[in-house]
Amino acid sequence: MTGDQGSVMTGDNRTPGANMAIDFGLTFLACVFALEVFLRLIFWSDSFMGMTLVPYPVITDANKDSLSRLADDKTAYLKFDPELGWKIKTNGDHNNGFYKSNSFGFRSSKEYSPSPAKEILRIITYGDSFTHCDDVNNGSTWQNYMELKGKNIEVLNFGVMGYGTDQALIHFRNTAARWKPAVAIMGFMVDNIVRNINRFPPFRAPDNLPLGKPRFNLKNNKLELAQAPSLKPSDYIEKPGGELLTILSKNDDVFDRSLYEQSAFGYLYTTRLVKTLLRRYEAKKRKAPNWVSFYKNEEYVELSYRLLAQFSEEAAQLGAKPIVVIFPDYFALKDYRRNKKKVWAPITAKLEKGGVGYVDLTEALSDYLDKGLSMESHFLPHYDPELNSVVADNLLAALGSFGFYTNAGDSRGTNPDDY
Repeated sequence: MTGDQGSVMTGDNRTPGANMAIDFGLTFLACVFALEVFLRLIFWSDSFMGMTLVPYPVITDANKDSLSRLADDKTAYLKFDPELGWKIKTNGDHNNGFYKSNSFGFRSSKEYSPSPAKEILRIITYGDSFTHCDDVNNGSTWQNYMELKGKNIEVLNFGVMGYGTDQALIHFRNTAARWKPAVAIMGFMVDNIVRNINRFPPFRAPDNLPLGKPRFNLKNNKLELAQAPSLKPSDYIEKPGGELLTILSKNDDVFDRSLYEQSAFGYLYTTRLVKTLLRRYEAKKRKAPNWVSFYKNEEYVELSYRLLAQFSEEAAQLGAKPIVVIFPDYFALKDYRRNKKKVWAPITAKLEKGGVGYVDLTEALSDYLDKGLSMESHFLPHYDPELNSVVADNLLAALGSFGFYTNAGDSRGTNPDDY
């Protein structure tokens, strides 16, 4: 010790505190290295226990398998479509008939004549998976229940899983006129507000169907189409990730570059795992799905409204009565039952102001579940057969309020010219 009571020095001129810090640092690095080696040996892919790790690959391993089957046309039910991104195959058969399409390529176990008989009220329905009725067989869709419960009525199911309102509108344009409908329904599941500003579904969730889609933008107060990326399924596998990212992120308001770019030490599996777990924790802490926040953006609300209004206008031009049907998902219905608030109210307010006819199923489904039924058992995560039956009852009743039909089977003829 020196005469001025200075610090105690070791032989290599470091203080005990410095030695302790170095020891701790080396131990920490050794632990990180050991953890890194362990994780890479056990979990060598871009996922950990089912979680895709950030930074996300543009195309995940699971997506590559789906794309390979799409490229080779080995899928059972869906197929690639250069305009829409994907659509249902003709005579498609998924899981031994659980989902089955007819020779015209829409979901049905039977064929329909392009022209309905005069006594038949024909309804065509478009939309996403809640219109397609995912998770139930063909006999348990709300369209089939409407046919069974109604009188002299045909309800054609043109819903396609994963569609946004933009794709459904284009699908309607391509197919509706041929079927000479008296009523045209557009299903709007409340998270469609996000799909309508997105061109590559995995940007919303990495394991979504890995095909680009079209979207519309509002330019000079008019809808302007941004076509689907000019990519074949094989291109998604073969093109370098950076080039693919540039193509797919164009015109996509959901795309978050930070989820795909490598950050400092981002090549470490440990870093990727920690960042992914933190992201999941933050998502759980929000207690609401991400689509909820998009209803605070007036531009996004206006875009979804304009797509629905455009459908309504074009359906009327065909001589069909247009009806927009609002489908709440599990969170939306649960939140409504707890707070009696509708996050999507800005959409319905615009529909009312614009004179667009709509049916919001939220109250009807809530009333049905208020009989002491469990929400969890009725969401698969889409509606189970019981809820689809409730949907059918309410839409049949709604047809009466629109001047077409009643549940009692009272009908005034079905030719659109009769109304």
